[in-house]
Amino acid sequence: MSRAGTLLGWTVAAGAVWTVIWFDPLGARPDASRPSDAPITAPDAAVVQLDAATSVDAAIDALMPADAAPLVDAAPSAAPLYTITEALSDMAAAPLKFIGTGAWEGHFSIPACAYSNSRVIVVYEYCTFREPHALGLLIVSPTRGTLYVYAEAETETGISTAARDAYFSLRINVDTPDLSHPPSLAFSFAEISTWQARWERSTQGCALDIDSSEEACFDGAWLASARTFVSALTPTWSKVLKDLHTRAARDRRRR
Repeated sequence: MSRAGTLLGWTVAAGAVWTVIWFDPLGARPDASRPSDAPITAPDAAVVQLDAATSVDAAIDALMPADAAPLVDAAPSAAPLYTITEALSDMAAAPLKFIGTGAWEGHFSIPACAYSNSRVIVVYEYCTFREPHALGLLIVSPTRGTLYVYAEAETETGISTAARDAYFSLRINVDTPDLSHPPSLAFSFAEISTWQARWERSTQGCALDIDSSEEACFDGAWLASARTFVSALTPTWSKVLKDLHTRAARDRRRR
């Protein structure tokens, strides 16, 4: 036989062997796509057979030494959220000092006035001479969090005079303290405005809205407090609004 014939013969034989190995007609080659029935073995530990009646968690527990410390969830529990009652109390804890006034995101031609005391920053969003029927109030505590109230009422004399049944919109939003971009009580008006715009786009806290039955909040105590507040507005609420409007009528043109 010529050299070319011999080479051709060897090539055909090799191809036949490769075909048998690849297609595995006898099923001898293990299937990597099927879970193995072999037991999982850990060095110096018991052998655990995983089957339909054994969960992964149970298998891991069986492999743990008897004196091993229990696994714990290291995630901290959520701190109590800042309630509207606490926020109003912080506003009244010390005299409010004027910070500044100017344009506010979303209001364009209507200026906002900002104040602060030793506990909070307060932004009264509708800083006008005549008290409007709507309210936007931002209260920022560097240590407790941020609370925002938006409200509208059917009234001809300003929202501070409106009874609870005149309100057709009332929403409270709250968020935990901003640790990535913490606010400062020494902020200027421009710094407050910039911080608030970023906060509004990233807030992930809780909310209660009288126009919606949807409530989802990890803090049940906060929800209970907010429900109590919106169900019967207190005289303190009216007093706070009247004080803010008095300040706004005086400070609306200040810088």
